[in-house]
Amino acid sequence: GQGGVGPDPDRTVRASAAQALGGIGGEPGVACLTRVLMGRESADRDKEYQVRKEAAFALGRICSGSSVGALVQALKVEDSEKVRASVYQGLRLALDHYRKELPMDV
Repeated sequence: GQGGVGPDPDRTVRASAAQALGGIGGEPGVACLTRVLMGRESADRDKEYQVRKEAAFALGRICSGSSVGALVQALKVEDSEKVRASVYQGLRLALDHYRKELPMDV
């Protein structure tokens, strides 16, 4: 399978779908992007690293507890350095968001 961003054989279309899910947010989007990024089984994980990169960054844009948790888990299983770099970008994006939300006296 191609995970949850659709069966389209064109990786550019699947990457665009991942970007769109990051903009929409919500737990269904997190679940879908997590399958694309890691998959419970190798068949769920998108084979193209470009799509996994977009999924990682999209999870950072969603910036929820579950999306950050998925990114942390991805660091444990992802072997592509390019995807790992996007995972770190996503985590930085989420951290920046949370930092802005914290009161200044903390």
